Amino acid sequence: MASDSSSGSFPSRTAIHFGAGSIGLGFIGPLLVNAGFHVIFADIDQEVIDRLNQDRVYKIHYLEPRRPRAFNVTHISGALSGSDEIARDIADSETKLVTTSVGFGALKHVAPAIARGLLLRSQDPGSGTMNVIACENGKGATELLQAEVFKHLETDGMKKWVDEYVGFANCSVDRIVPPVEHTQSRPLDVGVDRFYGGY
Repeated sequence: MASDSSSGSFPSRTAIHFGAGSIGLGFIGPLLVNAGFHVIFADIDQEVIDRLNQDRVYKIHYLEPRRPRAFNVTHISGALSGSDEIARDIADSETKLVTTSVGFGALKHVAPAIARGLLLRSQDPGSGTMNVIACENGKGATELLQAEVFKHLETDGMKKWVDEYVGFANCSVDRIVPPVEHTQSRPLDVGVDRFYGGY
């Protein structure tokens, strides 16, 4: 499911994921890494961000009674979700995807950072296209996020640019992420159930 720290070269494309909680770390992050992305986790928790940048790896534990297994997730880093740094990361031409798992109520709080990143991105003619997907447990989350992002786009020209170069795709995700006992040396580790789904 997840990559091993010894495998492959550094990914040439980037995904930014807002939310370094159990769904972000236990579901969306590993999917993106397996799809060939370097994943930048954006979160409000400075301690989590510092640990991501220090360790550059965490472990997924499949909580199966008969065959418990663990996998390393690598090609990761972190940045504070409201920072200028994350806006610059969104603007980077290597960034092809922005995803979230912050909950419906928090989408309005990540929208300003996404909008700032898109504004910077629009100033680079070679930045190319990108997609935004709100990976929340429910329907219509990306439509809600898109509406919140557009509230922070101040000109019609900017809105037109986003319409042309940025895709907003709806999805709904489901994964059981039971609590797992953390240790001081591995605070980012997460346990997951084998089943997951999305559409």
